[in-house]
Amino acid sequence: MAFIEMNAPERSRIGSRPRRRNSAGNALVQWMLVILPAMALVCFMVDVIWALFSWATLQKAVREGCRYTITFQTQTGPMGARLHRSCAKAPQNTDENLPIHA
Repeated sequence: MAFIEMNAPERSRIGSRPRRRNSAGNALVQWMLVILPAMALVCFMVDVIWALFSWATLQKAVREGCRYTITFQTQTGPMGARLHRSCAKAPQNTDENLPIHA
């Protein structure tokens, strides 16, 4: 078998297509086809996270409002119970205990 020597320009074209002059925008189009769905996915994830955060914040606010309406305290745990017991022992002001200013 005879060895056929190829010149450099022919060797560089093996396995690749020659570039055309008007194909310069292909990379930009491909980049846009990738980046647009990726950005849409990121925006969707941000919206879902924001909705979950808002829901959890609203749920905690409603829980605190109901707790305050029922027990007149906002703290939970031993400190809140201690405050509630001390308030329960305080004398209640009634009309007969109030001083009359003339």
